[in-house]
Amino acid sequence: MSPVWTGLAELSGPRSHPVLEGYAGAFVWVGAQADSEEIFRDRVQAAFAQEGLTLVELDQTKEVSDPDEESEAIDYIFQAARKDPTLVAHDSFHLFRNQDA
Repeated sequence: MSPVWTGLAELSGPRSHPVLEGYAGAFVWVGAQADSEEIFRDRVQAAFAQEGLTLVELDQTKEVSDPDEESEAIDYIFQAARKDPTLVAHDSFHLFRNQDA
């Protein structure tokens, strides 16, 4: 079993995309099993590309060693990713209006 990585993803895509609801983009906490930060980034990018969204940036990436020391949202993502090695888990999308947000 690979370690679970988490990070804050900034996404963009067409404003008509159902996730974006007419907004310019979104931020969302994500997590997935990966053997390295690079593989984690690639998995996140591929998962959102498959959904028609573009990964603009992935910040605050880290390997989660003790989920009990993390926020409730990160703990939820960690547990979901730990159960399914193919899943890129995420929390709620936080939408923003402008590209320079």
